[in-house]
Amino acid sequence: MCDIHSGDCGNHTGGRSLSNKILRQGYFWPTMRKDAIDYVKKCEECQRHAPVSHQPAEHIHPIISPWPFMKWGMDNVGPLPRASGNRTYMLAMTDYFSKWIEAEAFLQESTVQRSDRIQQQDTHEQPERMLEEIGANLADELPFVLWSDRTTPKVTTGQTPVSLVYGTEEIIPSRVQIPTYWYVNATEERNQVEMAGSLDTIDEPRTSAQIRMTAYKQTTAMSYNKNVRLRTL
Repeated sequence: MCDIHSGDCGNHTGGRSLSNKILRQGYFWPTMRKDAIDYVKKCEECQRHAPVSHQPAEHIHPIISPWPFMKWGMDNVGPLPRASGNRTYMLAMTDYFSKWIEAEAFLQESTVQRSDRIQQQDTHEQPERMLEEIGANLADELPFVLWSDRTTPKVTTGQTPVSLVYGTEEIIPSRVQIPTYWYVNATEERNQVEMAGSLDTIDEPRTSAQIRMTAYKQTTAMSYNKNVRLRTL
């Protein structure tokens, strides 16, 4: 088998072709085809020079979270440009439902490596790009990056993470610097009443966000799965 596959007259054919070539040479045994396929899989040259398929080999499996803070995705980011306190790594966590992000900068990689025990599920490309642009000001600018992300509507839910968590929209600094009528006339008692009312009706926007997120992920999965080419290893 070795001589026919990679010997003087061999051309590193596939397992099925190899078994047919062996059969034409007058050899036979009951498990010939299976042995030929297994042999080709173990051939180093065949594995190195085989055509590389860029099509996904597995269907995508969307992860749906029915409620805020039930499922989290974790990412280790770094090394980044050295920030204050010699911190060069960051641990980022994202809630699957509300897209709420928690992040913290760390000094050493070993501090982040402890989180490897938890399965990583998500990738936070947008915050990572923002942090790379921030560079050495990572630790100082991180709270502002998180605030910006939490107050930005997401495509998957159509709402901001703050509104899905607290049931109301945030008050941005501009509304304090240039007060609106609502802000000027707001009182603590009135705010408490409105917050209580928002929490009583928070199930409606959360349900709407869940329906939209499910439909979005189903559309994404259908588009992705069109290019899937299932392969046996």
